[in-house]
Amino acid sequence: MQWGFDGSVNWTAPRRLALSLTPVLGSIILAAATASTLLLAPRPGQAGKAIPVILILGLGFIAVHGLHLWLIRRTLKRGGD
Repeated sequence: MQWGFDGSVNWTAPRRLALSLTPVLGSIILAAATASTLLLAPRPGQAGKAIPVILILGLGFIAVHGLHLWLIRRTLKRGGD
């Protein structure tokens, strides 16, 4: 959704596009992060940090998508104001 300064809705995305945005964005970023760990040499002292960073990114995207779904459910329960 896009809101105006007065709080009114100016534009809404189609449902499939809105629900697929977070997983697609997460997949692209996780693929880029994984490719960078495979193709680039780590700096000294950072060799063991690639897997934890990828896991944190993945969990972060799962949490954000869960928040997105929760906000949608909350809006629908309210009556879609």
